[in-house]
Amino acid sequence: SVDFDGVSPVAFLERTGLGVPLKEQMPPDFTSMKICTKIWPQITGTRDGVVQVRLGVHDDFSLAPMWVPWQDYIIGTTKSLDVLMTGRLFAIGFQSTTVLAWRLQGYSLDAQYAGDF
Repeated sequence: SVDFDGVSPVAFLERTGLGVPLKEQMPPDFTSMKICTKIWPQITGTRDGVVQVRLGVHDDFSLAPMWVPWQDYIIGTTKSLDVLMTGRLFAIGFQSTTVLAWRLQGYSLDAQYAGDF
């Protein structure tokens, strides 16, 4: 077991200010409201290891995201995570709090246009 003086390391990744393309092969949209219903993480690593994933939204790059609670992604078992958030910009976070080898190879969001309000 690899630890730091008896304490498991925390591995953490976060990305904010994510625009979502409203059509295939188009640039990300940063102004319209979008609704996100699912996250498709692409994580490899120790089978049955747990990586926590969360989604956030914010309406401006200068604002901190509002986050939903962490959800467990079980490597080798979980395919997607259900969420329900509406906003102009999305944020996504990944973390592990145990001794675990994992790699984030990417992710997809199921998001659709929700209006211009």
